[in-house]
Amino acid sequence: MTGTLEPSTLVGIVTATGAYASYNPDNSNGTENVAGDFYEGGKAGDERTIIQRDAEVRASDLVWFDGATAAL
Repeated sequence: MTGTLEPSTLVGIVTATGAYASYNPDNSNGTENVAGDFYEGGKAGDERTIIQRDAEVRASDLVWFDGATAAL
């Protein structure tokens, strides 16, 4: 994991390092693809739980990248 992430942050995987980082579709380092939902808060070097499939979450609880807007 890179940086500090809050619980319920959508994450992608940095291609060069394999580390999880906040999802952002404007990036081109691998984090432009959603890899999961960061279940627990933490900082770089922590081992935490990632929800990758078959889960129901409330959209209102998800933490999005800075500048994200609702597209309904």
